[in-house]
Amino acid sequence: MRFDHEELFKELAKSYGINLFLGAGFSVYAYNNNDESLPLGDDINQRLIKLFSLDNNRKLNLSKTCQKIKLDNSDILEKELKEIYTVKKFDEEYYTITKLPIKNIVTINIDNLLEKIYDSPRSSMNLSDTTIYGSLEKEKAVSLYKLHGSVTYPIGSRMSFTETELTDLFIKDSKLFELVSYKLSTAPTIFWGTRLNDNDTMQLLCNSEAYSKSLMQKWLVVYPEEKNKAFIEDYEDLGFYIIEADTKELIEYLGKQSFAKNVDEGKNIYKEYREKYPTSFICNELKKSGVKRPVVDFFAGAEPIISDIVSNNVSKTSYYFILLETILKGI
Repeated sequence: MRFDHEELFKELAKSYGINLFLGAGFSVYAYNNNDESLPLGDDINQRLIKLFSLDNNRKLNLSKTCQKIKLDNSDILEKELKEIYTVKKFDEEYYTITKLPIKNIVTINIDNLLEKIYDSPRSSMNLSDTTIYGSLEKEKAVSLYKLHGSVTYPIGSRMSFTETELTDLFIKDSKLFELVSYKLSTAPTIFWGTRLNDNDTMQLLCNSEAYSKSLMQKWLVVYPEEKNKAFIEDYEDLGFYIIEADTKELIEYLGKQSFAKNVDEGKNIYKEYREKYPTSFICNELKKSGVKRPVVDFFAGAEPIISDIVSNNVSKTSYYFILLETILKGI
């Protein structure tokens, strides 16, 4: 696997975290209700041309196809896109993403793969969709910017595959453009699953004042196919360092790095103690539960129970701190 300036990326990831800018290639191992892998640009383009009986001889690209369909059939197009890009299942390797120190995810995808990944009990992080919750810095939360809309949004919230609509969005909402540019400038960014056709958006963001001033390095994933090698020099000219890898291969690689969290670490740290001393172990469930009796009963002479300790209403005597000191010293 080719990974330009690999050690630099690792150091930056440890210090600043990671940003992701995602395109369709990131979701190649996700499947819809028909057990189809989510179609990429050329595939969905041909599918829409056939579905809406467009003239295929005009050699329409996806952007122009969507523009033409939206003139008369925008509601039907939205319905079709929701059905095609709603994720039912996905490769389990995607769960590794939740272990990475990701700060922000900017995506031009409309699927709900990321929502599915972070909604899992396996994830200790939450996904905060800025369209729904606003741009808020939250503990244990990854900010998500869905630039082309989403299958999860209510009916009437338009989805897009067109470059002009995204450009128009940034013109109409300059604050969004400035915010996304700034967020991408705060940490090393992996541009993942994007193509040369997405360059307008990528250049727009990377050439922004906020991004250009930061001089934060950026990496771009090129899939190891012969046809893609011809574009590598073009990407390098745009200032990208190259990662040549398959999506699953790269996810697995990132999950093995020192900056990836081991979500199982500490999960069963008290298991042995709980088994040896079942009557003395204060589990998290007990800590979260309410006090089982009024503390006044303890002061009235009743035998002490665990809830008296957990409540913190019983004052600690000097013997408590003597005992604590002894334990900490390992005597």
